[in-house]
Amino acid sequence: MNAADNTRSTPADWPDRARAAVREAMGDRAAAAVAGTWAAREADPEVNVVLYGPQNAGKTSLLRRLLAEDGTPVPAWATVSGGKETYEAGGVGSAGLRYVDTPGVQAGDPLHTERAVAALLEADALLLVLGRRLFGGAAGEVLPLVTGTAVHPDRPRPYPVGALLPVVCKADRWGKEPGSEEFADEVEAVRGEFREQLGAHMDARHLPELHVVVADYYGLSTPIRPADLRRDHYLSFGGHDGVEALWRALRTLPGRRAQLRAETRVRYWCRAAVRALEAARAERERAGAARDGARRVDTRFALLENRLDELREAGRVELRAAVREELLRAADSAASAGSAEEAARERLATAVRGWQARWTGKAQQLALQGRAEAMTVRTVPGTQAFLACIDDVRAVLATAGDTSVPASRSAVPEVTTAVVLGLGPLAHIVQHELGKRRRERIGEVLEQRDGAADPGTGQGRDAATTGQASDGSDPYAYALLPLPGAPDVSDAPGRDGPDAPEGGAGGSPGPVPGTSDPADPLTAGDPATGGPPAGDTAPGGPAPDGPAAGDAAGGDSVTLFGEQLLVIAVSEIRDLIQSKLAEQAENRRAERREAAGKATERIAAMLEAPWLEELEKARAGLSAQRPDAATMALVEEEWAHLDRAVKGLEQVLGEAPL
Repeated sequence: MNAADNTRSTPADWPDRARAAVREAMGDRAAAAVAGTWAAREADPEVNVVLYGPQNAGKTSLLRRLLAEDGTPVPAWATVSGGKETYEAGGVGSAGLRYVDTPGVQAGDPLHTERAVAALLEADALLLVLGRRLFGGAAGEVLPLVTGTAVHPDRPRPYPVGALLPVVCKADRWGKEPGSEEFADEVEAVRGEFREQLGAHMDARHLPELHVVVADYYGLSTPIRPADLRRDHYLSFGGHDGVEALWRALRTLPGRRAQLRAETRVRYWCRAAVRALEAARAERERAGAARDGARRVDTRFALLENRLDELREAGRVELRAAVREELLRAADSAASAGSAEEAARERLATAVRGWQARWTGKAQQLALQGRAEAMTVRTVPGTQAFLACIDDVRAVLATAGDTSVPASRSAVPEVTTAVVLGLGPLAHIVQHELGKRRRERIGEVLEQRDGAADPGTGQGRDAATTGQASDGSDPYAYALLPLPGAPDVSDAPGRDGPDAPEGGAGGSPGPVPGTSDPADPLTAGDPATGGPPAGDTAPGGPAPDGPAAGDAAGGDSVTLFGEQLLVIAVSEIRDLIQSKLAEQAENRRAERREAAGKATERIAAMLEAPWLEELEKARAGLSAQRPDAATMALVEEEWAHLDRAVKGLEQVLGEAPL
C-alpha cells in the first residue's frame, strides 16, 4: 500500500467523528485540550520528524550530523555525553523539517517515556534509530511503532511509505572501515536481519528500507561545542557512510507535507480515541462497581426497613389482639362491676407485659442483624463511597434496640398505669353487660308469671275463640294452655266432686260434661236444648252401639288431628322464641365486640406510642444509610454516560480506515 492509497482510504469526516467520540468520553475540557494540541501541530508549516529508539543508540549524534549537513546551528541541549540523555520538547527546525529528539527507550524515567509517546503522536515522520542488535530488548516498544499497532492494536495504522526511516547508527564501531568490502557485507547482513525480524510482523511489500550510517566517526565531533559545530567537523566517507542517502530521503518530506499531515491527523485522533476508550472503560468499570455497590447498600438497608415495618405491624396486631381478648373476656365473665374491673385490669397488665418483653427481644434481634449487615457491606467492592454513611448504622440500630428497654421508667409508662388509664371503656362494658343480664332475668320471671296466670281474669283464652290470647296477655302465653280435648286429670270423663273445675272460673278450659261450647265443634250439643245431641248418653255412661259409636270414633280422630296440629304450632312457636333469643344474644355480642374494639384501639394506641416512636427513629436512621434518589440517579447516569461513550468510541475505532 503506497502513500496515495493511505490517503484515499481515509474518510474525510472520520477524524471529526473521532473527536466527537473523545469529547463524549472525556468531557469538553479534556477534549478541548487534546484538540488544542493537535490544532497547534496542524498549523506548523514544518514536517515534524521524531527521533526515537533504544537508549545510547546514537540519536543525538545523528541529529547533530543532520543539522550540520543542513548548515543549521546545533542547539545547546543536543550534547553527547555518557550521562543522562537530554530532551527538548520544542525540537529544532531545519530546511522545512522539525526534528524532535526523545529520550531513549527503557531510559527508566516515566516522565520521559510519556513525553516520547506524546511526541510520537504528533510525528509526520519517524527516524527510528537502532543499534547493531536492531530491536534487541526494545522490541516490545519499537515494533508496535513500525507496524502501526501502537496507534490501534486491532486496526494498525503504520506510517506512510517514506515516512518511516529506520536507521542503524554507530556502524563505525563494528571494527570495519566504511567503504570496505567487509563493511558492505556487514551492512547487507544487518539489513537481512532487519527484514527477517520485521517480516514476521508486517507485509514484506511494505517493509521500509534500513539506513546504515556512520554519523560521527568514533565521536570526533564530541568535544566541539554545539554552537560551533559545522559540517566540516565530520569525517565523511562519501556515499559509504550512509549519511547522504538518509539526508536525501529526508529532503523529500517537506514536499509531502499535506499528505503526511493528513495521515498524522488520522493517527493522532485514532490514538487519542484508543486512549480515551481505555480510560472510559476503566471509569465505566469503576462507575459500575459504585453503582452496584449503591444498589447493594440500598437493597440491604431497604430489607432492614421492610423487616422493621413487619416488626411494627406484627407487634401492633398482637397488642390489639391481646387487649381485645381481655376486654371481651371481662365483659363476658364479670360478676360485678368492681370485681370484673379489678380482674380485667390485672389480666390486661400481665398480657401487655408479656407483649413488651416479646417485641423488645425481636427489636433487639433486628438490631443485631443490622449491625451484621453494616459490617458485611464494608467488605463488598464498590461500596467505599458509601462507607461514611453506613458507619452511622450501628448507632441507629443500637438506638432502635435500646429503646425497647428504656433506661428510665418515665420513657415508657408502666403497664399497670396504662391499664388504669384505659379502663374507662372496660368499666362501661362490664356495667352494660350486668344491666343486660338483670333485664333478662326480669323478663324470664315475667314470662313465667304470665304463663301461670288465671285464664278467667282476662289473661287466658278469649270467651269467643279458644286458644287465642287476650290483648293484654303475653303473646306466647297460649302455648302453655292444655290442648282442647286432651286427657287431663282435672277433666277426665265421669269425674265429679268438689275438685272438678268449673267452666270459666279457672282450671282446665276444656268442655264440662253436660254443657256445650258453641265455639268448639267437638263439644257442641243440641242447639234447642243445650244438652247432648240426640242418641248420646250422659258422660260416664256406657258407650252406645251403632251409629252413635261411629260418631264418637270420628270425634276422637278429629281430636287427635287437632292435637298434632297444636303440637306442631307449639314447636314452631318455641323455635321462634329460641331464634329471637339467639338473635338478641348475637346483637348483644356484636355490641360488646364494637365497644371492645373502640376501647382496644384507644388502649393499644396509648401503650404502643413510645415503642412506635422509637421504631420510627430507627427507620429514619436506616433510611439515612440508603443512597437517596438523587445519588442513585447520579451514579446510574454516570455509568450510562460512560457506557454510551465506550460504545461510541468502539464504533468509531471500528470504522477507522486501514
